[in-house]
Amino acid sequence: MTDPTRLTTRLAAYGAVAMGGGAATADIHVYEGPPIDLDGVPVELALDGLSFEFNHTFTTFTNQFQSSFSSCCSYSTTSMGGTFCNFATWNVNAQGTFALSMNISCGTELNNIGFLNLGDPVDGVGCADQSSICYSNFNYWQNCTNSSSNQTSNCGEEVDLYVGFTVQNGKSELNGWMRIEGSNDELAITRWAFEDDGGPIAVGEESPPPPCDADINKDGKVDAADLGLLIAAWGDCP
Repeated sequence: MTDPTRLTTRLAAYGAVAMGGGAATADIHVYEGPPIDLDGVPVELALDGLSFEFNHTFTTFTNQFQSSFSSCCSYSTTSMGGTFCNFATWNVNAQGTFALSMNISCGTELNNIGFLNLGDPVDGVGCADQSSICYSNFNYWQNCTNSSSNQTSNCGEEVDLYVGFTVQNGKSELNGWMRIEGSNDELAITRWAFEDDGGPIAVGEESPPPPCDADINKDGKVDAADLGLLIAAWGDCP
C-alpha cells in the first residue's frame, strides 16, 4: 500500500508544477565556499553573477626603547668592619612595542567600504578604513639580585572582523558584508554576502529562501527536473 503521507507530498509537488508555481529567490546571496586568504594583494570575489576586487594592505609598527641605571655599592662604609654596600640597585628597563593593522580601500568597483560591528547597517561607510589586528608591549627590569618582566599582548589570538561595503554592479549599487577571521597576518574571508536588488542590509544578515515543497531537487526552481523526480518515485513505498 502507498504511504498516504508520501502520496500527499507527491501530489502537492505535482500540483505546484502543473500550476506553474515557482520557488521564491532569496534577495541575499551568501558565499559558503572555502576561506579566501588575505596576504596583502588584491583578491577577486565572485558570487552569483557579482564580481569585484577587494583591496587590502597591512601596516606594522615596531618600537624599541631601552634605558638603564646602575648603582651598586654607591655608598660604602667601614664602620661595620669592612666594606658595606648601603645602596645596591641595578635597574634596566627595556621596552618593545609591536602593532599590526589592516587597511582597506574602495579601489575601482567598491563605492563604500569600512570596518563595522555585527548588526550595523551598511550605509555610507566611507572609502578607506583601518583596524588593529595585533598589539603587544613588553617591559623588562632587574636589580642586582633578581629580575622580572611584564608583557601585555593579544598577538596570536583569533580575531573576528566584519566589513560592510557597497559595490557597483552595472547601473545598480548593491550592499554587502564580509567576515574576516584569523590571527596576526594569517587572515581570510570566511563568509560574505550581498543584497541583490540594492536594498538595505545589516552586517551578518542572511536570508535563506522560504521552503518550497514543490522544489524537490532544491535548485530554486520548480520545473521538469522536479517532475521527473516525482514520476521516478511514483509507486508503492519500499
